[in-house]
Amino acid sequence: MRRAWPLVALVVACAGGELDQRRADTVAQPFSSPPLAVDLDPRPDVVKIALRAAPLDRAGTRLGYNDLSPGPTVRARVGDTVELTLDNQLAAATTLHLHGVHLPYAMDGDGHGAPPVAPGERFTYSFVADRAGTFWYHPHVGAVEQVRAGLYGALVIEGPDEPRLDELVLIFSEVPGEAWDPPSHAHARPLSIEHRRGQSWLVNGARSPLLVLASGSIVRARMLNASSDVPLRLTWPGVRLIATDQGLLPSPQELDELALAPGDRAEVEWRIGPEPFDVLALPDSTVGPIAGEPVAVMSVSPRGGLAAPEPLPWGAPAMPTVDPARAPDAIWVLTGAGVGSDLRINGERFPDVTPTLAPRDRDFVIELRNLSSSRHPMHLHGHPFRVLSIDGQPPPFDSWEDTTELEAFSTKRVLVHPDLVGEWMAHCHLLTHAAGGMATILSVR
Repeated sequence: MRRAWPLVALVVACAGGELDQRRADTVAQPFSSPPLAVDLDPRPDVVKIALRAAPLDRAGTRLGYNDLSPGPTVRARVGDTVELTLDNQLAAATTLHLHGVHLPYAMDGDGHGAPPVAPGERFTYSFVADRAGTFWYHPHVGAVEQVRAGLYGALVIEGPDEPRLDELVLIFSEVPGEAWDPPSHAHARPLSIEHRRGQSWLVNGARSPLLVLASGSIVRARMLNASSDVPLRLTWPGVRLIATDQGLLPSPQELDELALAPGDRAEVEWRIGPEPFDVLALPDSTVGPIAGEPVAVMSVSPRGGLAAPEPLPWGAPAMPTVDPARAPDAIWVLTGAGVGSDLRINGERFPDVTPTLAPRDRDFVIELRNLSSSRHPMHLHGHPFRVLSIDGQPPPFDSWEDTTELEAFSTKRVLVHPDLVGEWMAHCHLLTHAAGGMATILSVR
């Protein structure tokens, strides 16, 4: 029988007397994690999940999986066979892209390797979980509209030797229908719509929720920016990063703030002491940080007076040494700063692109050059990559990623070891940019 997954030991409450008035005014809703998806297979090494994509309201303006947005969290362990059956009850075709997962090309859900799932039809995505981390699922056909409408959920794959802790899944998304305009002095030129949207945030579908956690405890918080277009910068006292897109870091990182581009994930360690704290979103946009005040997107209130425990010895094996100055095997040049501009990679607009050929089972270095005034979070399907350098300098820490944000007019070199045959998409994960043509193909043969 499959063992029970750890649930965070928390008390959910609305803001009350234990918080000062400022926090009481900020907190509006109780906190809840997305429920776990129901495993329909009794075998301990098979995870079989049914996901029904359908409208959540009569107008069809809000969408969800299994009547939820975010959808239920799919959990598996390294070595499990995972089967996700998508039942499309939408009025339009859709897919289930398993973002960040290492899997056969036909299971990628990009809408090209296998046809989209038509309304009223079903398709089963199957893979063997071979890498631990926090991943997610979302459509890759009509993605701008469907993701904005609420079609997304977390996919957690647990490693065999990781500490057993209370866990939270925190999915950050924009408040539907809200727009936000920066002060007129923030930039000398007007910002396009995706630069302006989304400075109000939901956490697991709730606005400014309150978590009550036991003091003296350690919580592993898995964070995901599920926004279609808006970057997120978070800060709270003692940010301690333990994992990024593709699992644990070789050593934890103490940070002042945590940047999550659309599609990015991160795992952090919360050591709960007696003092409450807010998780703040810093004013940000796709052209960089902007003027304005931080906004509390959620609040944590301890129960009890115990001191925060000592940090845990997190860490993955050290990465092999790689020459950061190694010549690239391919160069992808990104141009275009937003909707209405000419969004291209190497002068081409998807789908009319020349695939980059990458031999199977050989290290392959790609240089990403951003020649635009916008950030572009680049996502590669099917294969993790390692950032070798940023503008010619080593990155602040080693990690395996599948989404990396290029600052305006910056260059990154990344190392890929493509081991799965297929025509793998690579694109900006500002979904309006991808829909506008900022995508290409890594062809592995």
